[in-house]
Amino acid sequence: MKRSSENGCIERTGHTPFLSHRATVRARPQTREERVNGKNTLLCRWNGNEEPVAVTPDKLTLSRAFPIVNLVGEHRRKLRMIEHWAAIPILTGVPTFLEFTGRNTPYSTSALTDVAAHMAEQEWDEPIPYRSPIWSFDFSDGDASVHIRPRLERNLIVHGHFDFRKCPGLSHLGEQSATFDSKTSDLKEFTGTRVPTPPDSLISPFIRLLMTFRSTLRECVLPMGDGERSDPNEVARHKILDFLGLLNMGNFFLSAEVFIHRAGHRVQLAAIHEFLRQLKTGEQELC
Repeated sequence: MKRSSENGCIERTGHTPFLSHRATVRARPQTREERVNGKNTLLCRWNGNEEPVAVTPDKLTLSRAFPIVNLVGEHRRKLRMIEHWAAIPILTGVPTFLEFTGRNTPYSTSALTDVAAHMAEQEWDEPIPYRSPIWSFDFSDGDASVHIRPRLERNLIVHGHFDFRKCPGLSHLGEQSATFDSKTSDLKEFTGTRVPTPPDSLISPFIRLLMTFRSTLRECVLPMGDGERSDPNEVARHKILDFLGLLNMGNFFLSAEVFIHRAGHRVQLAAIHEFLRQLKTGEQELC
């Protein structure tokens, strides 16, 4: 049983996704009033916006140039790479309020890890309302797929298998697999994962140069070159973290077993949209 506390606030600072600016995030459990009125597991506000924005399907988009998930607010302003922060309620079981100050979300694995660990220690006055799908859900796009299976035990398990051998610039990552269990997984194993960069791309020399000057970037970007990676499944866990954030847009704690095969941002987001569409039309139900 968890109880919310107005004093349970944490603040962290880090670089934005485009590295030229710094941003701050403040996190706290939602108040009872926010939870009752909004029914959203995650509320966001940035730069003093009067009304917080709920993470819902209609407010999430993919960038055209890069497969980055954006949360769209007033005046089409975007919070980039929101999926990592959106995973916090699922990782911790605590409905969360995030407030960002700066041009975007801070992109720092240590900041994300600190905030998630802090939220996991907070108390909330309701048991985690896990809900299970009644029927199995299957979504595929080419050789990528997402499968959701009902689960009687009240927790979420996500298995991810990713094959990067045919991905341009990422073939050195090979095949990777990982599993998330909401009851037993270590938060840091998922919040501390870094973004891979192709070792042969034109941007790699630029990133490598930046990494020599900014320690905050070194903790967020996976080192170039297969021989430099100490954890062979780090990218798989990062992909699962992405999925947890996208799943949270449904504003429920899902009790299910999920199997992800070669599905990146685009396929994961499409699968979640289809799952939520089926819930809306009655083709799928939660119990």
